[in-house]
This record gives sequence, structure tokens and C-alpha cells, in this order.
Amino acid sequence: MEYAETLRWKERCVRDALERIAKLDLERVKVYPTIGMEEPGRYRNKVRLHRDPSGELGYYQAKGRETVAFPDCLLISESMNENVRKIQEVLDRSESSAPILKKIKNITLRENTKGEGMVIFDSLAKSELPSAFLDSLQETLGMNSKVQSVWGLNNQGIPELWWGQGFLKEEILGLSFNLSPLAFLQVNPRQTQKLYRTVFDWTDIAKESLVWDLYCRIGTITLALARKARKIWGIEGNPYAVKDAKRNADLNHLTHAEFLQGKVEDVLCQLNETPDVVVLDLPRAGVDPRVLERLIEAKPKRIVYVSRDQGTLARDAGILERAGYRVEKVQPVDMFPWAVNVETVVLLLRRRVHPIMKK
Repeated sequence: MEYAETLRWKERCVRDALERIAKLDLERVKVYPTIGMEEPGRYRNKVRLHRDPSGELGYYQAKGRETVAFPDCLLISESMNENVRKIQEVLDRSESSAPILKKIKNITLRENTKGEGMVIFDSLAKSELPSAFLDSLQETLGMNSKVQSVWGLNNQGIPELWWGQGFLKEEILGLSFNLSPLAFLQVNPRQTQKLYRTVFDWTDIAKESLVWDLYCRIGTITLALARKARKIWGIEGNPYAVKDAKRNADLNHLTHAEFLQGKVEDVLCQLNETPDVVVLDLPRAGVDPRVLERLIEAKPKRIVYVSRDQGTLARDAGILERAGYRVEKVQPVDMFPWAVNVETVVLLLRRRVHPIMKK
């Protein structure tokens, strides 16, 4: 396909799900064309690689666990590809004298928009780490490389800093963020700006607005909205992400953004105020039914729903429509060029005073 055709195809996928599953009348709902990229390549800021029994790095084969190596992946930057080659070289020359390195099964590389990088190895504790391997790794990655830090995940999945600075720095919508190794960030930074700008515009926040940001991760959307809202609560289950979010609130001097850690369906019970706006930036599984019930009970005037799965998006939009909300407009955003996924932003407005959720 030509890239322009992939954008039309993704829009059709969103339309199809909303018509078939949510039963929406798309003559009424405005579905905008998919927002694409000017140069749809080398856009990923994160890659997770696997090692086969011979020690070669690569991706998993489609529908299997066989590792497929690559000379140059066109979805990641040239500098990330070069760092993959350097890491492979260090492993190849170190493993014969340090068999414990065979414990390393997966390696994650991250990169910010300045080209500065972070590398995360698993599953090898720092106490098990051969010093010669670390010295070789540091020397090799330090040559003409912007890798800022190397981490390891021990057998309990806890990150340990091997060398370098603790965080990867990034800027989004004029705010500064420090990212820890396990923090979630959208993988396409150029499109993230467009996605979050759509969310920011559609929330239509006033100075007196109370906002809930559900599944907030490291607080990127939360903190962008906090510059306008009276008060905003971010809720997230990942404890590492919540720590990052709190640090990032302090970093940007946004004192009226607060974060709660725990399952969203459980933590929502702690919030008794009625929100004006709710943002949901969802995992692929969609919204837990208890979250939907709480939202319908809370009756926010405006819900901005962000999802990468058309099926769960349409399912939840249909439930909210039957419960008294109206889907106003839909914006697909191509966060994953040359892949089947599409991120979608949906605006829902409350239309009845006392909606009743149909089972």
C-alpha cells in the first residue's frame, strides 16, 4: 500500500467498529480523516529485542517464538540500530568467558527526541554482573553514542542502575519529563504531540474545572491539563509510573495535580467530588466495567476516550451512549505507521440528567 491508503484503511476500520459494535449513526458522528506522519519511518523510541539460544538478538517471528535478526530496522533510528549492533558485539565476545550472560534473554532500548538513549537488560542482577562485561559495554556504547544509562532487571523484575544517570529526559507539549526504565511513554514522539494536542483541545477545560485522568501513566496528559484546570487527579496502577508522575509534577511546579496509585476501579471509590471532565487513555483491554459504572454514576459533562483497540473502544462507546452520553466526534491518529494499530480519540458529551446503565 501507499502510505496515504493505509491512513484511509485505518479510518475505515474505526468507522466499521463504531457502526457494527457501538451501533452509531455515522451520519450524526463526525469521524475525521486519520492524522498521519510526513515521514512515516524510524519513529519508534523504544524497541524490545529477544535472544535466541545462539545469543543472536532480534524480534520474535510472527505467531511464534523464533528470533529473527535484522541488519537495519526501518522503524527505529539509525543510532538505535547501531547500538543494537554494538550490544551484540559485546555479548558475542564476552559470553565465552562469562557464561552467566546467557541469563540475559531480553534487551530493551529507549531513546528520546534528542537521540539520547537508555538500555535495559533482563534478567541479571547487578551482583551477578561480570565487571569485564560492564567495562566492555560501557567502553563500546560510550564511543560515538548518546546512551545515557544502562540498567538491569533482576530476577524479581526490579530495575537496578548499572551505570549512567537515573532518568531519560523528554519534552512533551512544553513540559519536561524524567522517565525511569519501566515508565510508559507513547512510542512515536512526533505523533504523540498531535495525539495529546487533540486530547488537550477536546477537553475544553475552564479554570474552575475538576478533572480525572484515568490510566495516567507518568502523567503526560495529566500535567498538560493541569496548566488550565483547578484540580486534576491522575490514577495509575503501575507504582513506577506514579513515582515518575509525582516527580514530574514537582519538576514542572504543578502543585494542583495529584496522583493515586492502584487499580483504577478501586481508587475511583476514594474520589467523592463530581468531575467536569474525565480523560481515559486506555490499555488495549478497554475500561473495566466497574470504571464505566462509576463514571456513569459521577456524570461528568465531558469524557475524552483514547484507545488503540477499535473493538473495545466501540464496545465502551456503545455502553456510554446507552447510558446517556453522545459520541460527538472521533479522531484517528496514526501512531504506528506500517502496523495495523491505530490510536483513536473520541469525545463524548452527557445528554441526560440521570442516565441509567443498561445491563
